[in-house]
Amino acid sequence: MLKKIEKDASEIYFRLEHCFSEFQVEVEEICITWEGTANELVDKVRTELRTRIQEAVPELSGTDKHKLANTMTARWIALCPLEVY
Repeated sequence: MLKKIEKDASEIYFRLEHCFSEFQVEVEEICITWEGTANELVDKVRTELRTRIQEAVPELSGTDKHKLANTMTARWIALCPLEVY
C-alpha cells in the first residue's frame, strides 16, 4: 500500500513517513512505561497511530487509515517486537 501511495501521491507518502518516524519514537517510550497487557499495548499503538495518520493526512479515507495503522503496527511488531514485561 505504501509503495502505491509513494508512486501515485508522493506528497502524501512523505507526510505519512514523517508521521510514522515521529510516532515510532513515542512507541518506544510507551513500551518502556507500559503496565497493561501486550494486547492492550498493541491496541493503544494502533489507535493512536490512526489518530496521527488522520492529523497528518486528513484526506485519506477511514479504510485507508485503518489499513495503514494495522500494517505499520504489524510491521513494528515483526521488526522490533514490542517488549512487555
